Amino acid sequence: MAQFVLGFKALAEMIPDVVGEPVEDEHHNPENGDGLQLTTRGLLVWRKADNWTAFTDGYRTWINGPNGLQVRLNTERFDWEKEPVASPIAERWDSPNCWPGRPYGDPVAIVIHTEGGSEAGTREWFRQSRAQVSAHFGVALDGHIDQFVDVRDRAWHAGVLEPGNRWGLIRPDMINPNHVTVGIETEDLGNPDQPVTDEQYLGVHGACRLAMNVYPSIRYLTGHHVISPRSRPNCPGHRWTDGRIQQLAEDLGLMLVI
Repeated sequence: MAQFVLGFKALAEMIPDVVGEPVEDEHHNPENGDGLQLTTRGLLVWRKADNWTAFTDGYRTWINGPNGLQVRLNTERFDWEKEPVASPIAERWDSPNCWPGRPYGDPVAIVIHTEGGSEAGTREWFRQSRAQVSAHFGVALDGHIDQFVDVRDRAWHAGVLEPGNRWGLIRPDMINPNHVTVGIETEDLGNPDQPVTDEQYLGVHGACRLAMNVYPSIRYLTGHHVISPRSRPNCPGHRWTDGRIQQLAEDLGLMLVI
């Protein structure tokens, strides 16, 4: 069972109703050494750079810093802060449409989708068992990140391998992609020509980082059309493939397959 320890335990005991309960044990970002722990209400962060402990609910941040416990908006900074405290945070909307665990191994790729609708509609649909579909994350045009399935579980977002697919470039064994991928839906309001906003791009980048922090095994970035070229030839479509997904792969240090 997950638990709080050390600095996270101390902060959680200061504001228990704000922090909530742990949903995972503390782990560390391999890139910067920061400690991270998801809770039922947000994210605990220990920053290696300045040794302060913080909690964010995605809108506000509580920091146990040099002046004791202080709270501010995520858009604000205290004078003594060297850089932003909070890592990306996703709002949870649990979907029943998934398989538990990763019995076929850690994920190796992130799959980008376009919703063909609104983020609000996606939230509603993914939470219905009759939908028989889900993704790990959804990102709105304003950059808001929703999470429907824990990255340690398998969402049902890209399981149909169709003739002409290029999935074998990522997994030559042709395993069901749902077993070894993380899926990210992106809002387009039903318009295939809807540009990816800067806010949405940053939100998708943040969702990718959340997945990669848990699974450094992720090495590839791809689109749904690579897996299902007949039924999903325009997913994520030119709104992504005309430059945005290339930039995303470069920024994340991932190999791109499109």
